[in-house]
Amino acid sequence: MIRREGTIIPLWVISLFVIAIAVSGVIGYNIRKPELSPKSDLGVLNEYENLLPDSSNECNLPELRFQVSKWLVETNCRIASEKCSEYELCLLEQIDCSEIKKKLIEDENKCTESINSHNALLEKYEKICRWKEEPLPPFERCQINDESVS
Repeated sequence: MIRREGTIIPLWVISLFVIAIAVSGVIGYNIRKPELSPKSDLGVLNEYENLLPDSSNECNLPELRFQVSKWLVETNCRIASEKCSEYELCLLEQIDCSEIKKKLIEDENKCTESINSHNALLEKYEKICRWKEEPLPPFERCQINDESVS
């Protein structure tokens, strides 16, 4: 126990106060923590890549950009696939699915755009950096009743 100007404060009260401050700090940090956008990361890499001369044999930065591009493809195409499943479930429930369909088309377009960017990057650097990668195939759009959503 701590005695302060005639008041006795139990240690468990002080402990609770310290724990409350720690928890609020962690929660506050997680709320304010900046989320890194894949597009902003790619934009930064683009700026640095533009500083390299075209004849440069330095492949570290293109390799990093290539890995980010690969991650973007995986992420965007996974999201599009998940949205397709969500759309199929929505159709089974026989409710209005127009908003999900709209988002599905947007997600499929992002996936296709990511694949095209990735393949363009591969084509640009594969000879200089001697990459042994194959271009990615086009994304198969969501098929519902043998009709494309788009």
